[in-house]
Amino acid sequence: MTLKIPANKAIEILKKRRLEINNSTFEPEVWKGKTENDLKEIFGILDGKKFQISSIRFTTPFTEKKYEIFENGKRQAEQFLESYIEQIEEYSKINQQEIEEKDTFLKIENTKLKSNFSDLLGYTKQIEEKSEQLLKDAENKNQKISTLQKNTVQLTDVTVKKVLYLIYHLPIGEVVTGISIFIAIISFSFWTGMTIQDNSNKSEHFNLSKKVITQSDTIKILIENFKYLSVENQKVKKELDSIKTLKKLN
Repeated sequence: MTLKIPANKAIEILKKRRLEINNSTFEPEVWKGKTENDLKEIFGILDGKKFQISSIRFTTPFTEKKYEIFENGKRQAEQFLESYIEQIEEYSKINQQEIEEKDTFLKIENTKLKSNFSDLLGYTKQIEEKSEQLLKDAENKNQKISTLQKNTVQLTDVTVKKVLYLIYHLPIGEVVTGISIFIAIISFSFWTGMTIQDNSNKSEHFNLSKKVITQSDTIKILIENFKYLSVENQKVKKELDSIKTLKKLN
């Protein structure tokens, strides 16, 4: 049952109409008109209670039956109004109980949501901390890759300028060692040149092949190190992307 006006106001109106029945100035047709209008305002125009009131008989063409019909009509009117009042009171109690149960349910759900929200904040904080750590790791790895790329010697295009550049960036102790090695290399190269001129074509081919193999092995090691750092950097980037996506979803 749905009321168009508050329950307490509806009960007040119906009780007022009930009191009017036993009033000395009671006029049945006027009372029926007012009561039907009140019922339409309380229960809606489609409700059938107004037809119950309109069907009450307060008079008869038979004189000897007029008093009896009048009193019987008043009793029916009182009983109808009393039933409406009881119905409103009962349904109001049910509605109130439903409201209280819903309020209790919402309070419980609100508590759960607060708890879940608190957990989510903690989890988000952990993600942010992990994200910051991963960013630092990625930056360190990028620096390592940059350093490796910067300091890698391309043996296929060795020039005096590059050699001097490497020596310039070495510590003092290593510079001395490097110079000694450089002098040794030059001396060895000079001796090798003299030796190559004296050796046969076969011996020259063998020595050159051995040197190429040694240089190739060095290049392979440097390439492997560079690939390892590149793979690690990609892993860090993927993990950062997944964390950013998760944060957007949250």
